[in-house]
Amino acid sequence: MRILIVRFTILLGLLVVNTAAFSEDTGKRDFMAYCSSCHGTDGKGKGPMYLSTPTKPTDLTLLAQEHSGYFPYLRVRKVIDGRIEKGNNNVAHMKGNMPVWGDVFTARKSNSAAGELHSEAQAKMRILDIVDYLVSIQQQCVGECE
Repeated sequence: MRILIVRFTILLGLLVVNTAAFSEDTGKRDFMAYCSSCHGTDGKGKGPMYLSTPTKPTDLTLLAQEHSGYFPYLRVRKVIDGRIEKGNNNVAHMKGNMPVWGDVFTARKSNSAAGELHSEAQAKMRILDIVDYLVSIQQQCVGECE
């Protein structure tokens, strides 16, 4: 039990150090690298892949307006992650029209449980950083929001 506590403490320390290493621009940088090809650099859904997708990409700048002025944070996080919440056993690269970014961001495999946990935590942080960036690009309502 003591070894498990020591390992957890070390892992927690690594997470805190790595969290500090993420800059405010991490979400924007990952959005530009992974999302803008479909959603566009402005998030409005007209990136270079726009015409080749079966379903047109969502205008991500209108998510709050489409939800009565409230950004659907949890739903957006789940859509970006794309994995099954319990068990994370989705083996597909795509879920619908979206890549399974949770799998992409945890692609590094580790030989230890602590390494796997660390990889998963970093993937979740990257997804949350992207969601935070999306919150920052929401268009403000003009007049009344529906």
